[in-house]
Amino acid sequence: MKKILLSLLVLLLPITACAERFEEGKHYKEVRSIASSEPQVTEFFSVLCGHCYNFEPIVHQLKEKLPAGVKFKRNHVDFVGRSVGPVYSRAFATATVLKVDDKILPALFDSAHRKKIYQQTPEAMRQFFIDNGVDAGKYDGAVNSFAVNGMVSQMQKATKDFKIMGVPSFFVNDKYKVETGSIKSADEFVDLVLFLLEKK
Repeated sequence: MKKILLSLLVLLLPITACAERFEEGKHYKEVRSIASSEPQVTEFFSVLCGHCYNFEPIVHQLKEKLPAGVKFKRNHVDFVGRSVGPVYSRAFATATVLKVDDKILPALFDSAHRKKIYQQTPEAMRQFFIDNGVDAGKYDGAVNSFAVNGMVSQMQKATKDFKIMGVPSFFVNDKYKVETGSIKSADEFVDLVLFLLEKK
């Protein structure tokens, strides 16, 4: 019996350690009283945001460590870059619908932050997709499609619903907001998100 209890205590140690390590009000805050029906992590970001660019490797690390069944949702915001912001939001939605976001998104980040080249018009963005291997006909068929328009509208609604004022912003189960300013490392960020996924 003692051995069984000891084994259970050992299993609970990581959870207890996280509970003591992360403080509400410092590392995260509750923004809604009811969690989403399914486990999920939601990110608000912009390709034009330098902090978002620096956060990309951490986002990839998080996605690799998310438990099975946890959905990762990305929402591109319009308000960064003024009139150019919506061009990039539509580009992200188009890349997602065409299932080329794994190729296009890194290229967009690289262009904006390493090369300092921006696609400021829909025409320039179309050429960017073509230059990065996307078929012109497929792009033209998707960019103003029902699916892309719907995704753009959903991202705009989510930005408003969650009262997003700055990016990157992360929410867990629609209930907890990660206070990224308190995080000191990529591992700590991942641990915090995993902790919040288990928190009721």
